[in-house]
Amino acid sequence: GEALDAQRLLYTSEGKPRISIISIAHLTDAERMFIVTLVLNELVAWMRRQRGTSSLRALFYMDEIFGYFPPIANPPAKQPMLTLLKQARAFGLGCVLATQNPVDLDYRGLGNAGTWLIGRLQTERDKVRLIEGLTSAADGEALDRGAMERLMSALAPRTFLMRRAKEDTPHLFKSRWTLSYLRGPLTSADISRLMTPQRAAALTAPAVVAAGGAAG
Repeated sequence: GEALDAQRLLYTSEGKPRISIISIAHLTDAERMFIVTLVLNELVAWMRRQRGTSSLRALFYMDEIFGYFPPIANPPAKQPMLTLLKQARAFGLGCVLATQNPVDLDYRGLGNAGTWLIGRLQTERDKVRLIEGLTSAADGEALDRGAMERLMSALAPRTFLMRRAKEDTPHLFKSRWTLSYLRGPLTSADISRLMTPQRAAALTAPAVVAAGGAAG
């Protein structure tokens, strides 16, 4: 399989950006935590080898982060995740985290997030915790808690509330309709079948030799 090397996962050998998807759906809970922690630590190590920049160099997206960044417990994945949230932007690495369980996240860490996209919430507890996180992210700026709570309570389907750092006014927007068959998660056999053409192309691609190196 592909080596767990952040540079190879984010860029091709020619230096072009690429998309790499790591699926852990077929693993046990302990194995998932192990893999996520390895990936996060690899991203932290890659980040620290980069020069500082104000431009976006790469993007790390993780769906369903429930259990990996809890408010009280301290699983292995939590510390590298917190490091990325605090430091990654200075090196051009953006982080996008998604969850359906906002009450189960460490909002002290998410206070480092500059942009929040909030959909419909099912419980008052979720709303309270989101207000806490937004207040932390405001970093001393005025936040109208009452207005934010009213906006969150009135969100319609497919409508999101966007709150950005250094902007006083939140924004409402709707997602576009897209064609999706909602087939559900892929199995390991599905992933293997979809990756077969990519593996074949990689095997037939010409080898790239670094300058000064020698091919054996």
